[in-house]
Amino acid sequence: MNLCELLHSLSDSERDFIAGLDYGADREAHRRALDTVIEQAGEVDFEAQGSWFPYEVIELGKNGLQQGHEREFAACLGIVLRNIETGRDLSNDLEYILTQQYESVQKLPPELRALMDSLIEEILSRSEAMDPPSGGPDEKRVDERWV
Repeated sequence: MNLCELLHSLSDSERDFIAGLDYGADREAHRRALDTVIEQAGEVDFEAQGSWFPYEVIELGKNGLQQGHEREFAACLGIVLRNIETGRDLSNDLEYILTQQYESVQKLPPELRALMDSLIEEILSRSEAMDPPSGGPDEKRVDERWV
């Protein structure tokens, strides 16, 4: 499973759960914007959509795994990771996410955990390709923390 497949497989109730993560505030606007992000394979057009709808609820979704909502957590975390990878998300830090979400990711079903691992690997590969050899991330350290 890849991120696009996960996002497109989200049910209406799973999408509604994500859209309502800000205590239900602006649920309809978040849902419409979330549907747009899903159609764009998880990429957020911050210029067109701004950073509020739906990224606010996506951020809230990636911040904490709620029992019974593993797919929603993985979708939110995956969207943030995809936008870090593409350079669209400049406010999140991969190292911080790895540190903060380690335990939650370990609780995911194997297929979702493997998806998170592959998204991390994509970011690290892109980072290494862009950085000079001495300036790239310490992949071994990141992998030990995540896996």
